[in-house]
Amino acid sequence: MTKHEEFNLIFNGAGVSDGRTISFVNSPVTTNPYSALCFINALDQNEIQYFIDNIALATAGNSYDPNFYIVTGTEAFSIRFNEPNFNIEGLTISMTDLRQLLQEWMTYLTASNSHTPRQPNVNIRFPNLPSSKLSYIV
Repeated sequence: MTKHEEFNLIFNGAGVSDGRTISFVNSPVTTNPYSALCFINALDQNEIQYFIDNIALATAGNSYDPNFYIVTGTEAFSIRFNEPNFNIEGLTISMTDLRQLLQEWMTYLTASNSHTPRQPNVNIRFPNLPSSKLSYIV
């Protein structure tokens, strides 16, 4: 079973008005305790790779950027890193589980070739997040 399946998350794509397809992570269950992990929607591919690389360094006991999780895509979320766990919007997840989820997401994005770095005029809604965090520029 993959991490995103374990966390009851779905990887999808949707067309936008200019013909591009934007990929997104969603939870089909509104009461899913792991829906906070949908924050990865807000990360561009460079940020995802930066997360993966720094988690790998931390897991191996090597030096890493202690603020690696503070990037443009995470500024609207409550994320804390206290090795070996992350606290994301009140959800505690191990760094190895988050790294695996991010690797699966990156593989999906690469295979679908549908996610692009943030564009200033594209809004996506994340229906399973609290209303204060529903609309983000990606």
